[in-house]
Amino acid sequence: MVMATHRHGRVCVGVDYDTDGVNYQITHLRLLNPLNPKGIETFTMAQYTAKSFENGGLMGFMTLIMK
Repeated sequence: MVMATHRHGRVCVGVDYDTDGVNYQITHLRLLNPLNPKGIETFTMAQYTAKSFENGGLMGFMTLIMK
């Protein structure tokens, strides 16, 4: 998955999620950020949503539904 704003892009390299065996809810995203010296950034979904809003919103975001 690639997350992008009008200014910058990141690549999703990992997620944490909760499941009841049927439904899946992403709780954390790990993103590779080429501008960050540490490389990988970890966000809760609330943090990432707030950060995306501050940066002008997402141009694209894809989610995966597993059954």
